Amino acid sequence: MIDAFDRGHLDVEIMRDFVEHVSGCADCQEEYEIYFIMKYALSNDDELIESELAEEPPEVQKIVNSYDFKALVTYRLKAAKQRLDKLKLNEYYNKCLFAIAEFSVILMAIFYIFDNIFM
Repeated sequence: MIDAFDRGHLDVEIMRDFVEHVSGCADCQEEYEIYFIMKYALSNDDELIESELAEEPPEVQKIVNSYDFKALVTYRLKAAKQRLDKLKLNEYYNKCLFAIAEFSVILMAIFYIFDNIFM
């Protein structure tokens, strides 16, 4: 599941559960750190690493180049939490807009009915 999370292949609910669990589990954080050690420090494919890092923000490149994989785990979990917070806020805004749209339709129907009755 770590690889799927790292590649962004988890749906929102599974990602939320994953981040919540790993954030509070030292063993899983260590396993995630080992994943990065295997991915970056022990890999023999320098071209693949360079191509993957080219797509990453400068902070990630700096962390990987310093071999501070514990910091990389912290960075990834924090970034995922921020993304989940934005998605939750977006979901809230969508619900509010939908409620406003429903209210507008009801209000238009009421005005239409009163206009036809009293005019």
